[in-house]
Amino acid sequence: MTGVNLVVVRGECAQQPEVRMLSSGRRLASLALRVRAEGSATLWVPVTVWEPAAWVEDLGEGDDVVVVGRVRRRFFALASGERANRVDVEATFVGRGRQRRPLAGALRRAEAALAALTEEEPARSPTRA
Repeated sequence: MTGVNLVVVRGECAQQPEVRMLSSGRRLASLALRVRAEGSATLWVPVTVWEPAAWVEDLGEGDDVVVVGRVRRRFFALASGERANRVDVEATFVGRGRQRRPLAGALRRAEAALAALTEEEPARSPTRA
């Protein structure tokens, strides 16, 4: 059985993104999304965006954002030498939440990813007990 690692999140930026240039020359943005689902507690979702679009740097607290990506666990060493880890969403797409075109694009990407996964699965015949 093939696992599915697909995330679609729509929420508000909890703070302005942190964008940094790595020694490799790649840019990395870190976002914190605040997701409020009806009837449940607020969820804070950390998001990593490789080579973010320029507008991502201009996001501010409360801006509505849609992210499509996958869950990823990262391991790293602390200054004390201890190892630590964190789980975040590694974005493959980031769009402004209040614009229809990016929302439609995000949904199309998610649907295409799910369709590709179902095509990989061989058809199963029902089993009889």
